[in-house]
Parts: sequence; structure tokens; C-alpha cells
Amino acid sequence: MELVTQWTARRTYPEFLQSLGGRAAHQTTIKSDGLCYGKRVRNFDRLLSSLKVDEGAALREMRRLIDMVPRDAYGDSLTGWLAGKSGKPKEFIIEAVLSAAADTKSARFEYELRELGLIL
Repeated sequence: MELVTQWTARRTYPEFLQSLGGRAAHQTTIKSDGLCYGKRVRNFDRLLSSLKVDEGAALREMRRLIDMVPRDAYGDSLTGWLAGKSGKPKEFIIEAVLSAAADTKSARFEYELRELGLIL
């Protein structure tokens, strides 16, 4: 759930500030670093890039999740969507890639991307 909300918040930061009468002068830094979950968000960006998923398409899907899907079902919905983009079985995405994306202390994420044939 946090991955979805953090990833989305970094991309909707300009809209948020504009609604308060401000402007997003630090969008690049917010998008890459944010305040927390930085490694997880960067890993997720890497996954999307490996799957060749357009950021706009991913943002639409994340907004759909946030607006339409109960929080406790984000994982299943997200993994189903990613599995469809990857052509890999959903179980591989759940067990390998998303759990590895949350692992900020090892190179497991890159290993899992290689194992799935998403990178060389």
C-alpha cells in the first residue's frame, strides 16, 4: 500500500502544491528522493522501466487503485496489473519482484529482475 501511495504522491506533488496556491519548484528531487521509501520507489521505477511501462499509464493505474480498490487489495490488483504488463505469471511478480523491491539492504531486486528475464 505504501509503495502505491508514495509513488503516486511524488508524481502528483505539483497538483497538490497548485491546489494550495504554490508551485512545485523541487519536483525532480521530490520524485527521486521524497521523504521516505526512497529505495522502494526507485526499485519500483526500475521495475516499470524494465517492463517498458509508460509513467503516465502507471500513474493512471495507481490512481485507479487509490480511488477504486480497497487498501487491503492493492497488492493483488497491482501484481495482476504488473503480471499483465510483464507476460509473467502473477505469482512470480508477487513473490519475486515486489517483495524484492521492498528489500533495501541487498541486491536481491536486480537478481529477481534478471531471473524473470526483465533485464540482462
